[in-house]
Amino acid sequence: DIASNDGNLHRFSGNGSVGLLTNRLSVEGPLKKEKSSYFFSNRRSHIEWYLPKDVRENQNIFFRDFHLKFNIRINKKNRLFLSGYYGNDDYSNMHTGIGLFGIQWNNSASTLRWNHVFNDKLFSNTTIYGSVYNYNLFIGQTQKDFWNTYIATITLKSDFTWYYNPKNTIRFGVNFSGHFMNPGNLQQNQNVNALIPIVAKQHARYRVLYIGNDQKVNDKISMRYGMRLNVWRNVGETTVYSFNANYQVIDTVMYAKDKVYHTYVNLEPRFAVDYKLNTNEVCTFSYNRTTQYLHLLSNSVSPFTSLDVWYPAGPNIKPMLADQLAVGYNRGFYDRKFILSSEIYMRWLKNQIEYADHANMLMNNLIEGEVRSGNVKAYGIETMIKKVKGTFTGWMSYTYA
Repeated sequence: DIASNDGNLHRFSGNGSVGLLTNRLSVEGPLKKEKSSYFFSNRRSHIEWYLPKDVRENQNIFFRDFHLKFNIRINKKNRLFLSGYYGNDDYSNMHTGIGLFGIQWNNSASTLRWNHVFNDKLFSNTTIYGSVYNYNLFIGQTQKDFWNTYIATITLKSDFTWYYNPKNTIRFGVNFSGHFMNPGNLQQNQNVNALIPIVAKQHARYRVLYIGNDQKVNDKISMRYGMRLNVWRNVGETTVYSFNANYQVIDTVMYAKDKVYHTYVNLEPRFAVDYKLNTNEVCTFSYNRTTQYLHLLSNSVSPFTSLDVWYPAGPNIKPMLADQLAVGYNRGFYDRKFILSSEIYMRWLKNQIEYADHANMLMNNLIEGEVRSGNVKAYGIETMIKKVKGTFTGWMSYTYA
């Protein structure tokens, strides 16, 4: 759970540093005292300072990022947060007569969040956010010749928290998302090679409705339970291939823009209970189901192991499902100077991703034919003992899986 700095509503401040590898600077302060504020941070590496001058002139080797956030108190019941982030990593070089080679990737994200208080029991957070991840492999004379993969997301969601009574806190909400993926294609400025296949770009829509409750039954028992309904729809414009049992193409269908051609619907129940045996001992039990529709495809056999691509669940690749049961025990002893915790779990996974032998994941328009899936069962026990008080503290853990 990561929260960024909201900015100081009372006074201006700033700090910065020059280090052996990076420089950084951040400033914050009020736009209008007690009402609105800003926060800005910037960081850049200077690894290139350690390179010889003749190498440095032709070599890019750096990373940089910046973050900007505005915090606005409209009134006692409404607040707005606007933030943006951009990060870029570059490792490339230009050789005279040979061309530009290397890798570059960047992340950008922006968020607009509205916090609204209806009354002393109910409040909401409504958020619009978008993000883009780009990965480029330069292979030509200019920056216009490169292999590219990207994943982009835009989401609108509303989350509500309702303090129904002192024993029940109800959380519910909705989520609408659009996902856009390029599984990896060659972008060329000149001399387009017709023999290089074009990998179809992917587009999907994701809808979520959820509700849950944190309930304190009595002094000994507390529960958390809920249900999540999600709907995943694959949408054109794209090309879909059908495969036989030997993963050979038997049909090809092209779908028009915005045409829904495949849908998955899944329910995700979850339940957990804590039973307090006494002031020092607690037993826990939990069950939850999760679904994953976005798959990171990477082939460790490839010489470019970092050229990972994202691919959605669809007609040929099913979403991964996981069911997990866990039973735990927690005890404090010696005036709670020591805490012992242990948990046994069982996990069942369906449609786990694997790959064919010597799978070709790079610029392959039949990439779905390289993917295999199967079922997995996992189980284990995790135990930890902590010393949390006194001049000497620490922990020791053991896991069997």
